[in-house]
Amino acid sequence: MASASFPNTIGHIGDVVTLSRPNVADVLTPVSDANIKLNAIKNVAGDITNLKDKNTGKVITNITDYSSDYEIELDEYGSYVFIYSIVDGVGNAISGDLRSMTSVLDLEAPQFVSSFDTLTIEANVDSDLLKVEAKDNMTPSSSLEIYHLIFNDKGTLVASVENGKKVTISNKGNYVVYVTCQDEEGNVAYGQYTLIVK
Repeated sequence: MASASFPNTIGHIGDVVTLSRPNVADVLTPVSDANIKLNAIKNVAGDITNLKDKNTGKVITNITDYSSDYEIELDEYGSYVFIYSIVDGVGNAISGDLRSMTSVLDLEAPQFVSSFDTLTIEANVDSDLLKVEAKDNMTPSSSLEIYHLIFNDKGTLVASVENGKKVTISNKGNYVVYVTCQDEEGNVAYGQYTLIVK
């Protein structure tokens, strides 16, 4: 029988995970530390690397020394996998090992880098809207999805326009434009400006 204390399945940048010797019990063929191997890897966008103990710098690969705990700092967005491979005194392995995965998710919304000034356009003329720029901690600016949602004074959506595209509005008046900016992880930032159609 074996059990281990694993970290939460969802982590945050800066969290520190502590890995200790698992609890192993085999009455007939006791398990020595030499037969309990700890491995810890990180997968960031398909790039897999071995993790290191944050205090000693020791790579966590086939570790069998449990004289102290190992601490790993979650320093990037991605998946962190922790595996204990356990073999008893006669060579029987625990099926599937003891495994755990902690995911560090990007929950940070993009940020607008351009200002939202009032814009005036002519009615019935194909016109540019404000060219909105934004940045994100993970998604390249060119991959951010930015839309202008144009509402009339009754609160009715009259147009949804992709950033950089033109729009033609036939009715004169003041409109509220809500700008949405979404990154590849689904985080959304919101902005707003006034559109005057003359």
